[in-house]
Amino acid sequence: MRKIAYVIFSLICSLNSYCQINESGILEKVAADFDIRNIDSLIGRIAIVNKDIENHGILFFPEERLNLLTGYSYGEFYDWDLYFENIYLSYFGVNDYCFTNLKAFLKRQHRNGFVSRTLKEPRPYQHFKPFLAQIALLGSKQRNDFLWLTENVEGAENKEPVEGGIMNELNYLDDQSYYMRLKAYINFWFWYQDFDKNGLPVWNSSDHSGMDNQTSRSGKMNAFRFEGVDLACYLYRELISMSVLAEKLKLTEDSKMYEDRATDLIKHINEYFWDERDEFYYDRDEQTGEFVRVKSVAGFFPLFIGAASRKQAEQLVINHLTNKSEFWTDFPLPAYAKTEPDYDQDPILHGECNWRGTAWVPTNYMIFHGLLNYGYMDIAKELAGKTFKMAFDVNKTLREYYNAETGKGKGLDPFWGWSTLAYFMPFEYELGYNPTDLNNDNIIRKIGIEIFNKEFHENRKSEYNVFRLADSMKLDGNWDKPQWQKIKSIEINNYMGNLPKYKPNVQARMMYDVDNIYVIFHVKEAQARCLTREINGPVWEDSCVEFFFSPDTLFPQKYFNLEINCGGIPLMHYNAQAKNEIVIIDTNDIQMIESAISSTPDIDRLITDPVIWSLEFKLPMKLLEKYSRVVMPDKGVVWRANCYKIAHKSPDPHYISWSFVDTKGVDMHLPHALGQLKFQ
Repeated sequence: MRKIAYVIFSLICSLNSYCQINESGILEKVAADFDIRNIDSLIGRIAIVNKDIENHGILFFPEERLNLLTGYSYGEFYDWDLYFENIYLSYFGVNDYCFTNLKAFLKRQHRNGFVSRTLKEPRPYQHFKPFLAQIALLGSKQRNDFLWLTENVEGAENKEPVEGGIMNELNYLDDQSYYMRLKAYINFWFWYQDFDKNGLPVWNSSDHSGMDNQTSRSGKMNAFRFEGVDLACYLYRELISMSVLAEKLKLTEDSKMYEDRATDLIKHINEYFWDERDEFYYDRDEQTGEFVRVKSVAGFFPLFIGAASRKQAEQLVINHLTNKSEFWTDFPLPAYAKTEPDYDQDPILHGECNWRGTAWVPTNYMIFHGLLNYGYMDIAKELAGKTFKMAFDVNKTLREYYNAETGKGKGLDPFWGWSTLAYFMPFEYELGYNPTDLNNDNIIRKIGIEIFNKEFHENRKSEYNVFRLADSMKLDGNWDKPQWQKIKSIEINNYMGNLPKYKPNVQARMMYDVDNIYVIFHVKEAQARCLTREINGPVWEDSCVEFFFSPDTLFPQKYFNLEINCGGIPLMHYNAQAKNEIVIIDTNDIQMIESAISSTPDIDRLITDPVIWSLEFKLPMKLLEKYSRVVMPDKGVVWRANCYKIAHKSPDPHYISWSFVDTKGVDMHLPHALGQLKFQ
């Protein structure tokens, strides 16, 4: 069964159209410069991995009643993976999981600022690696929306206590905005994990660092001892991200404070981690003050953040990175230098992944951009090419990590997480594009669409399972009442036309019984218009939700459109032929539809606080039978349908659908774009 019904490009193309390219000829240039002999196969591989993401990487998380993103077939949601996974999705204009995953983690934040780095099975002593602010910035830049950070939210309420009860709702932070939660999460690193107060926090262990078995560098479980150069580099980028977010929210003092802290952190990185003797960045043992003289791939991360001087960069690159005795293997970069005593491509593992010599795409990716930042163009190009070859030529599927000497894939097979970046590193090189650039004016580009142009088609034929209502239910517009609690939500987030400045958050749920279809919409928006008062009036001009559906399985091109504004005023038509043969449903018949609204925003102006409203209605079968052939809902029956949220004359007009509508303009009346309602 498909796990989602929206948002992800599956990139299905016919073989005879694969070689069509956009005006820049980027495909041909990349193919020539990086010796890619089969572009058709590359396009097919991207289609496969995107299909894997769609079918297996987007999982329903019942505690939030939302779909969340993961690169792992066993279904855990991780911290730093999320940043790189969302960079890949940004190539195709998908940014939802910068928000859904992030919010799920932050809603489980402790009062002291702690956020577990895992979601399903929280690790109560491992704080979320410093990537949350970067994820928030990546998503906000794509939507050009930063005000969501000011929304106050309660902590989660339904997590089972673990580890002696410390991971439960009694300890969760309540009534705080996402921005304040990010501030608390940053502060936890410096208040609770920097024991000597030198400005450099420590890892819990190598497991906490994400480089699972690098115990000789970061320690065993719960060591809380080693100041990581990687940790400091991530924190620098978090501080810069917080500075940008604060600036966007016009919090000038906060922005300056975070910028100053980032500047200080750069000084600490060079003061405490740089070893003049070995000309390398080492971690530091906080208890002894001595270097941890283990040459890890993390020693190159100061290139990624621009911390190294020109001289230091040259020493790192020439003496170590391109040194064939250390890091420049046939398929670089190994996570440990070949000179390390525990360097090993195939050690005995105990459930963890191997970081003692294998090559990992996300670390290559960060260092690749670091090399570009310092002008090492040829070396960056070679690293991008070898990473691509490792992922594409040597292996038939993407893998979790790779043997750095042979390129053979290791770990999960297939893998659709952060290794996806390998396919696009050559394109980022040719385009001079860096989505990790934190500059607040940097645009996040849809390079997947730019590169492959019209030959890539969105496949978002949405599906939704509609379950039978067990008992009678009073309509009151309550989104959170028990009958709806366990019903999965539809996410309405596919935009038509121009993107609005402020993007509403819209969801819907459905149930049925022998006589009725039950639908509830839940809307959060920055402003609302509610002027229409007559049934079958121009409700679409107001803040309005719409339910288009076809109960005739033989003729799904014949459909109803039911539209209700935020004041609860309906319009209903039956379309025997879209835009041509339209029957306006009689007012008396429309009044057979029972509805309830949680609150009516009776305004016609822009407001700064969110407007939140829910609309619930019961649609009787006997009404539909007066105008159309109806296949009654029952197990195995499939109707075609779509849900919309529009506001034509709002101060910030928008047109949003659940099932993707393949039109450049705005058009709800396209029957082929209707998704599927599968009655259970």
